[in-house]
Amino acid sequence: MRIAFVLDRYDAVGGGAQRWTHDHALRLIQDGHHIHIYARSIKGAPAGARTHLVEIGSIAGGRRLRFAAAVDKMLRNEKFDIVHDMGDGWHADVMMPHHGIRRYVYQQRSRLSHGLLRWARPLGFAVLPRYREFRTMERRQYAKKAATSIVAVSEMVRRQLLSTYPIDPARVIVIHNGVDLDRFKPDETGVNRDQIRSEMKWQSRTIYLTVAHDFKLKGVDRILSAMAHLRGRGRDAGLIVIGGGDIPRYERIARQMGVAGDVVFMGDQEDPVPYYHASDVFVLPTLYDPCPLVVMEALACGLPVITTSYNGATELMTLPRDGVVLNDPMNVMELALAMLRFDEAETARLAPERAAASRRQDLSAKRMYEKHLEVYRDTLRERANAPAPVARADVKVNA
Repeated sequence: MRIAFVLDRYDAVGGGAQRWTHDHALRLIQDGHHIHIYARSIKGAPAGARTHLVEIGSIAGGRRLRFAAAVDKMLRNEKFDIVHDMGDGWHADVMMPHHGIRRYVYQQRSRLSHGLLRWARPLGFAVLPRYREFRTMERRQYAKKAATSIVAVSEMVRRQLLSTYPIDPARVIVIHNGVDLDRFKPDETGVNRDQIRSEMKWQSRTIYLTVAHDFKLKGVDRILSAMAHLRGRGRDAGLIVIGGGDIPRYERIARQMGVAGDVVFMGDQEDPVPYYHASDVFVLPTLYDPCPLVVMEALACGLPVITTSYNGATELMTLPRDGVVLNDPMNVMELALAMLRFDEAETARLAPERAAASRRQDLSAKRMYEKHLEVYRDTLRERANAPAPVARADVKVNA
């Protein structure tokens, strides 16, 4: 098949949507499919893929709509079997909103505001240009004659889609994200664990790990607050933070909380596996996450996970074996108590069960890959049986 991927930015080691696209493209290329990538910036594209930079100028206002219109125009000049959009365009055979539904993201971000600003946040979604742009995008993406199929990465996202837009439920397919179980697996030899902990001089500590790019939404500041509580309770703990957020700002927060010596910010890591192996518990007190790869990676490596009910990946967790799901992402004390629960004895008690469960197929990227191929085949079958399309008028965007 000749397949085009559409996303705002492509980075082989970037955030969830970017890494998912990269891994999926690699598998398709290995199976002999022809891959094209359309994005504003492209970094680390796989060998064998053709890349197409989408030029939209440097003006900030209306950037998303201009990107969608520009890539729509470029796609008209090509003939693909499948156009697979990650939520950044509107001309697609398969629409896959990795970021979830913008209204719900906005509502959850509002919980980070204070005073009058928090009171005014609901009005902001209606009037602020950025969110008016999001609404325009989503109306186009989820129109009755838009994408043939919509892939929701969790049941949570599917429910939110169907409650927000008049979509035929039959168009929405749930395919959770998955990971490479040959790469993400428990460290049976202990080599990675010993090496990383020795380098950090944290051999005897309980080590917590978080992997995030949007530090504020994913709750890195709340983990730092919880670390201060742990220190006050006498827990000898360390925190590893992987991801490309505003590291200097959060280093200052760690100093202010008195836990700077207990936290290491590693930035982006091309290979996070050794850090999963070195850690005891994975922590992600996110305000909103459709189905983050990092949770599946942690589970596949045999780690218990502490996250929230606003995380679609919890649909793949079996409690209490796989960890703890918090009801309130903003409750630091609830988070700290959950972290305290996983002392050495507790993590060891369920470790054999978690190690066995880490191989389960609902975490497998290969299995999810086959499901996506089936969506592609269904799309091609439907197209073959559909009447000839009516010529489309040019899309005009005022930005």
